Amino acid sequence: MTPSSKLRSPFRHLMNAVVLTLIAVVYGCGPATFEYPEVTTPPPSKVDNFRELLKSYAESGQLDSGAELLVAEADSLSIEGVTKSVEIKTEVQQMVAAKSAGEVKKHAEAALKMLP
Repeated sequence: MTPSSKLRSPFRHLMNAVVLTLIAVVYGCGPATFEYPEVTTPPPSKVDNFRELLKSYAESGQLDSGAELLVAEADSLSIEGVTKSVEIKTEVQQMVAAKSAGEVKKHAEAALKMLP
């Protein structure tokens, strides 16, 4: 071995490591392909939303500012195909006019039973 080859040997290994590292960095593992799954849960229908609101009034017996809007929502139930929408609207109107928590619960439960 010549003196110059002794000096090149450690640098050759270092140079090989640097070149391999650069190749790995440049090419990497290839492009990442990840497809997000589509959300297939349909949004709740108006009838489902109406039912959830009535359930909350039936459980608590307390009316809030949204109770007045239920009367208007009861009108739109016939569009959704609910056959007893007139009776449900009557129960909701009586619920909104109720003076006690017991009456609110009673009318809310009666309207819930009429929903499909």
